[in-house]
Amino acid sequence: MVTYDNLVPKINPNIDIVQRDNEYIVTLIESNFHFKISTQMFNLLKLVDNDSKISQIVNRFNNTFETQLDNALVYELLYYKLGRYNIIENNENNFDVKKQPSYLKLNFIVINAKRAKILSKPFLFLFSNYALKFLISVCLLITSITFITNYNEILKNVKSISVEYFTFYFVIMIISSLFHELGHVSATYKFGGSHSGIGIGFYLFTPVLYADVSSAWKFNVNKRIIVNLAGIYFELLLSTFFIIISFLTTIKPLLIVPSIILFKTIYNLNPFFRTDGYWVLSDYIRTPNLRERSNKLLKNMIKNRFSLQLNSKEIFIFFYALISNSFLLLFLFYLFILNPNSLISFPADIYSYASKIVKESASFKISDVSKLLVPLLFYMLVIRLLFNYFKNKKQKK
Repeated sequence: MVTYDNLVPKINPNIDIVQRDNEYIVTLIESNFHFKISTQMFNLLKLVDNDSKISQIVNRFNNTFETQLDNALVYELLYYKLGRYNIIENNENNFDVKKQPSYLKLNFIVINAKRAKILSKPFLFLFSNYALKFLISVCLLITSITFITNYNEILKNVKSISVEYFTFYFVIMIISSLFHELGHVSATYKFGGSHSGIGIGFYLFTPVLYADVSSAWKFNVNKRIIVNLAGIYFELLLSTFFIIISFLTTIKPLLIVPSIILFKTIYNLNPFFRTDGYWVLSDYIRTPNLRERSNKLLKNMIKNRFSLQLNSKEIFIFFYALISNSFLLLFLFYLFILNPNSLISFPADIYSYASKIVKESASFKISDVSKLLVPLLFYMLVIRLLFNYFKNKKQKK
């Protein structure tokens, strides 16, 4: 049994804490790791003076803030919540600091912080006030005119893509994704944040590139939004570049590249997944952990039979949760009610389509590929749920 009374928590001297809005950003100086703590946690941390026992800290906290914390809870907060990140020196629990977001799996760095810093330097001028307004306006104008005047040509090329062009587009999309993450890193560096590398991981069982820009949490709202949108900004520049090349060389299939980037942009602006749009909305309404908080509010509303009185912000978050969860319901409705056979025939369909591509060098048709995407997504989600279930069950043991 743990004796809390005799424990004297020691705070790590190599940390930096900065206030932002109604929360605090903690930085581990040696590892350049950033994360957020609440005002209550910060108030508790202030009472750690490297001399006081846990029981003394609890008494001072309860008397100051008129709460009823106990020794066991404070022990858990200090030694498990903060100790795992080495904010509180902790010899009992050897947790590693994870620099990657927890929702990314099997992640690793492909471009380290030093190289990312070198690569981003030539692009810093793009974030001056004049350059931002001018380039975004020009690129949007060029892109819009191109899609309007070449819509039929683009649609014709998209409907049937040769294997050679598909390979080319695939390589370009990898470059585009790297450019996207370089945009986030460059914006963070421009505004005085610390640099980090660019890595690759899996989100919803899909390989994605990412950049750790947690140091941007120290910025004001406007700068954080620019950092969040910097990846889309860089891809807009790349899209315009390919449009210009296409007209100079008269190679019309090149116009598919900005078309694909456009769809990527629409997806990235979606606030209901952990993409750029999600972080922009979270920062704009000043609500960290938006998904978790919105789902918690929705559960409370259902539990209380929608009788809770909500302020304007809570009403917005409540509807956000409704819309977010409705996507899953619509997805299941389409799959099980409108198209149930696709799940049964999926293994045979994907094998048949792959065989045609390999043996007959068939073209990639959007209509054929789209039929496989929905059941593929379903099986990926099922695998993820099963993985999380057995993982949580193992942890409970």
